[in-house]
This record gives sequence, structure tokens and C-alpha cells, in this order.
Amino acid sequence: MTVQEVCDKLKDLQDTRLSAFVEGLDAISNLSVPEALELTFLDPSVLAVFEAYSRSNSRDDEMIGSMEINAFMAAFQKAYQNENRTRITRWSRIVSAKKKLVSENGPLAAQLRHIGVKVEDEFLTRIMGLTDV
Repeated sequence: MTVQEVCDKLKDLQDTRLSAFVEGLDAISNLSVPEALELTFLDPSVLAVFEAYSRSNSRDDEMIGSMEINAFMAAFQKAYQNENRTRITRWSRIVSAKKKLVSENGPLAAQLRHIGVKVEDEFLTRIMGLTDV
């Protein structure tokens, strides 16, 4: 699926919802892009980035454009997948991500383990007046 196809679907959805609102209808149509649920959805945009990077005669604007397209498609895929998840599934993913972050081997725990050690000695020596730094 290309960026233009995604944008066309989003515009059609917006027009449909706006006309339903103006007409006073309760029916709100949802976006249907089943391709966004597949892992291969981003393959063409990622491939375009690597192709632009690998060519020796590629320009910076081409590379930046490929990266922006990839970022847009990735953001769309994430939003579409989150929209199709239940609330409890979203909450459980958030909780598990936070647990992983502060777990014993997680990145936050590795940083926090050394913060007190680095700060404490210098802080105490300044407070106690042992140095004039």
C-alpha cells in the first residue's frame, strides 16, 4: 500500500464522517485497512529507504523523503493497530512495557542503580563542607 492510497482512504473517511455529522446521522464509519495489521506493511517504505541509501548518486532530499514516508506509514500502522485493540489489551501492553522498563535487567534499573552512587558522595562532601568546590 502506498502513501497516496493511505491518504485517499483517510480523506474518504473524513469526508464520510463530516457528511454524517452535517446530516445528523449517528453512524460513524471506520477505516478498513487490513494490510496494516500485517508485518509486511512497512516493507516497501523500508526498502525505499535502503535503496536510496545504497545508491551512490542518491540525493539527500530523496533520502529524507523516503524516511518521512516510512515514518508516516509506521505511525499510521501503529495507530490503526491500536484502534483495533480492546482497551484491556492496550492497558496490558502498557503495564508490561513499564514492568519491563523497571525490571531488574531493564534499562531504567541499570541507570538508577548508579545515580545514587555518583551523586551521593559529591553531594555529601559539599553539604559537610569537606571541599570548597
